[in-house]
Amino acid sequence: MKFPLVLQTPPKDESESYLIPHFYSHPRQMGTSTKHSSLYLQTLLEFCHFSYQYVEWHQEEFGLPSLVTPEGIKTGQEMMDHITRNARDIDVPFTKDDQNAQLAYVALIDTKLVFCFEYESTLDWQDLLSEKYPFPLNYIVPWRDARLKRKQLQSISPVLLDQKIYQDCATCLQTLETKLGDSLYLFGSKPSKADARLFSILFIIMSIAKPSKLKDLVLKHDLLVKYTKRVWTTWFAKPEHQSLLDKAQPLKLY
Repeated sequence: MKFPLVLQTPPKDESESYLIPHFYSHPRQMGTSTKHSSLYLQTLLEFCHFSYQYVEWHQEEFGLPSLVTPEGIKTGQEMMDHITRNARDIDVPFTKDDQNAQLAYVALIDTKLVFCFEYESTLDWQDLLSEKYPFPLNYIVPWRDARLKRKQLQSISPVLLDQKIYQDCATCLQTLETKLGDSLYLFGSKPSKADARLFSILFIIMSIAKPSKLKDLVLKHDLLVKYTKRVWTTWFAKPEHQSLLDKAQPLKLY
C-alpha cells in the first residue's frame, strides 16, 4: 500500500511547497483533529509554537498523522525529533524530576483513560457504520475493526472487565484533577507533554455526541472540564468558534 500523500497532485512550485511544514491529519472540527492520536501531536505543535499548515486528509489510510517538511515525510518519533530541533523545546521550563513525573502521568493517561476510551469504542461498533461502504461491507468493516481493536486491548490486559476498567478510569481522573488543582496546567503555568496527552483525550471524550459512560465520568470533574475548555480556547479557538463555545451546554463542546 502506498503512502496516501503520494496520491495528491503535487504543487506547481515544488521548491516553495513545503517551506512551511504541512501537517497531514484527520478532518477537523472546531479547529482540532477528530482523532485523539492526531490531536495529541497537533497540540504538541501548538505548545511548541511550531509553524505549520494543517492539511485535512479524508481517506482512512495508514500514515496519519504525518509532517511533510523540506527534508521529507516525518512520522512518529521522527516527527517528535524534528519538532524538538526546529521549535521551542517544550521540556525546557521543567526540571529533570518534573520531566520524569510527566512521563509517569502520560503512562497513567494512556493505560487508564485512553484504554477506557478505546474499550468503550469497541462496545458500540454499529455506531461506526459508514456510508462510504456498500452493504454488507458497511457492517463487516466496522465489526472487523472493533474486533481487531479489542484483540489489541487484550494484548495489554487479557481479561477485559467492564467494572474494573471504568473504576480504574475514575481513579485516574481523580488523580489528574488533584494534580491539576487550580493551576493552568498539570505542572504549573507552562504546558507540558503530559498536558498535550491529557487535553487531546479529554477533548475527544467530551465531544462524544452519543450517551457515554466514560463521558459521564469525565463531566463529574469540574476542574478537568474547565481545563479542557481553557486549553482549547487558548490554543485552538478562532473568533467564529467562541460564540459557539459560550452557548454550549456542559455536555457538549461543539
